[in-house]
Amino acid sequence: MEKDLLSDYIHSDMPQLDISYEEEIAYLEEVNKLLKLTSDLNKNFDNIKDIRFLDNSLDIQQDSAIEMTQEFDKRFLDFSENNAADAKTFKNIITKKQRFPKEDFHKIKNAFPCIISGIRDYAEYIPLAKNVFDLLIIDEASQVSIAQAFPALIRAKKVLVLGDNKQFSNVKSSTASNEINNTFINEIRNNAVKDYGNDPLKLERTKVFNVRTSILDFFEYTSNYSALLKKHFRGYPELISFSSRYFYDGSLQALKVRAKTIEEVLEFKKIEHDGLIETKGNINTLEAKEIRAILEEKLEEENPMSVGVITPFRDQQRFILSEVDNSEKRSEIYSKLKLKVMTFDSCQGEERDHIIYSFVESLNNKAKTSYVLGSKFDNDMDPEQNLRLQRLNVGMSRAKEKMTFLISQEITDFSGNGLMILNHYKEQLALAKELPQSSETESPMEAKLLRWITQTSFYQRHSSKIEIKAQFDVSSYIKTLDPNYKHPNYRCDFLITFRNEDKPKVAIIEYDGFEFHFENLESVNKFNYENYYTERDIERERILESYGFPFIRFNRFNLGKDPVSTISNKLQSFFLPSP
Repeated sequence: MEKDLLSDYIHSDMPQLDISYEEEIAYLEEVNKLLKLTSDLNKNFDNIKDIRFLDNSLDIQQDSAIEMTQEFDKRFLDFSENNAADAKTFKNIITKKQRFPKEDFHKIKNAFPCIISGIRDYAEYIPLAKNVFDLLIIDEASQVSIAQAFPALIRAKKVLVLGDNKQFSNVKSSTASNEINNTFINEIRNNAVKDYGNDPLKLERTKVFNVRTSILDFFEYTSNYSALLKKHFRGYPELISFSSRYFYDGSLQALKVRAKTIEEVLEFKKIEHDGLIETKGNINTLEAKEIRAILEEKLEEENPMSVGVITPFRDQQRFILSEVDNSEKRSEIYSKLKLKVMTFDSCQGEERDHIIYSFVESLNNKAKTSYVLGSKFDNDMDPEQNLRLQRLNVGMSRAKEKMTFLISQEITDFSGNGLMILNHYKEQLALAKELPQSSETESPMEAKLLRWITQTSFYQRHSSKIEIKAQFDVSSYIKTLDPNYKHPNYRCDFLITFRNEDKPKVAIIEYDGFEFHFENLESVNKFNYENYYTERDIERERILESYGFPFIRFNRFNLGKDPVSTISNKLQSFFLPSP
């Protein structure tokens, strides 16, 4: 082949290179190698089996999980059978929580390729060496300081950091004194100057090495990839709406569909206060007694929900627990209802079907609710302020099925962030009553579209200005305005009205099913679908738009992989276009 190629080149009309004959030969040999490599690659690619990952992803994941489990079992059994004495020794060490012999760590690593441990265990129990672990996963990273994480980091090839800086940070490090923090930062900076000189870019990066910085915040500056997990699996859209709106810019997508009335999901209970002056400032006796009554009543249900109680004050937490302990049904309450009484500071990582909030404050007893929850929503750099906001986010995101708010005064008598919480959920309660129910839609896809609309960041930001009507009889409405309307009786999936500065703007939102709204189905795709709408759809759209009802159409081709974001962007550009 080399001779043929060389001969073809010499006798061709190709322009000659300004190199020696020997260099030409060498050049052609390299070309020939590349041609052969290309041929081999093509053959190899042709032999790759088409596994259609998206169609078979579940099966692939299950197979991978089974394979991994089998490998783990094999390693453990090999270790147990071939290292019986070591296995017995290690079992006693682990059971008694003794210091592990570092020289034997490789045996444990081979037997247990996945090891779960506390972040502080790395320095004490695991050998100091590079690449001990292929992958280090740090969970709840917002609570881990750089100093705590460092012993683990230096032992790993790769690091995956999981956490939420909108939830609790490490309280001790986040509230460190300015003096301690400044001393630490100055030492870091001085050492950096010695190593790198006065390079401003490098010196700027030393600022992240401060006592208050979590490992999660640190990796925001250094990671090569980051992702925000938007899917919310715990509760209904209304339950997570506070956290979504105020902490995540309305981006959380609640995946649970509410198949019950809004009154079964959000509940306000006004406790009529009898003028009692509490012996302690942060206790509300009547709210505690009401909680006990609710718990005892729930025991009568056939399948009672699990219950959690959250209050801003430890005094109220202790009083509620004592009230429950005095109940004759105490054991049933804890076992059947899985009761846990918490403060806003102690509820991270917890979840219950039903969360009851005891805000304590009454006109007779002005507890310092604003001190705990904050008097403003201003995410500044003040550590105490950040801690209060984190309390809010954690405390208002624990419910799976229901929230109950016990209040001993009018909502308007609250102040600060407590007032903001109560007003928000009161608004959610009112808005949900105004929203069409899924049962009012004609198809499951329309119900899904309605749910997506209410989950958009646009809706979360502007819900008080938005009205949605399902299966709106637009023709009958037009007839009231124009008696001469002679066109067919049209209904639309949704009519959405946006009132901004008292200037309402409307749009018809439609979901176009593939089989009913398109022609020549075998030719339709995401690039050309607009050319294949049926004549009746085109005519209907033109008629209704002529009466001032513009269309926003969604279908399988334009919703994309993230329908909520797609819909949000579309609503934003339609109702609030950029100038």
